[in-house]
This record gives sequence, C-alpha cells and structure tokens, in this order.
Amino acid sequence: MERAKVISVIYEVFDEMNEDRDAESLIPKSESTVLLGRDGSLDSVDVLHFISNLEDRLEDLLGDEIDLVDEASVALENSPYKSVSTMADFILKKVE
Repeated sequence: MERAKVISVIYEVFDEMNEDRDAESLIPKSESTVLLGRDGSLDSVDVLHFISNLEDRLEDLLGDEIDLVDEASVALENSPYKSVSTMADFILKKVE
C-alpha cells in the first residue's frame, strides 16, 4: 500500500467526522495535523471513533484485519498517534 493511499483513507475518516462538527472545530486535512495531546484535534471519544473507522476502512482495502492499538504501539516512545504523518508511517509498517 502506498503512503498517499493511507493518507487518503485517514482523510476519508476525517471527512466523516467533520460532518458532525461546526466550522470552528473541523479536523484539518494535513499531514501535520496533531491528533492527540494538548494541541490535538481529537478528544477521547473522537480517538475511539477515528481508530475504529480507520481500522474498518483499512480492513476493507486490505481484505485482512488490522489492529492499530496494542500494547506495543501504546508503549512506543514516539507515539504513532501524534499526527497524521506518524499514523500513516505506523500503518505502513503494520501492513508491510
């Protein structure tokens, strides 16, 4: 899978999530968009929705199950959940 396709799938999830948001709280579609943390675009409920929908879309594309949250990924010093860019890199490593 190409990185551009992974980014596109992430943005598709953002589009779906943005349907329920007002203009001031839209999740920006940028590789530098911070997902989690103090400056993050997602709150705790959003994170669950985002990960679940992202896994579903990736599974449809890959034809195989993918888990984006596990003990190893949560324990990584450089969180794969920090930004769109780090999430895309993490997904690419998972599907290699």
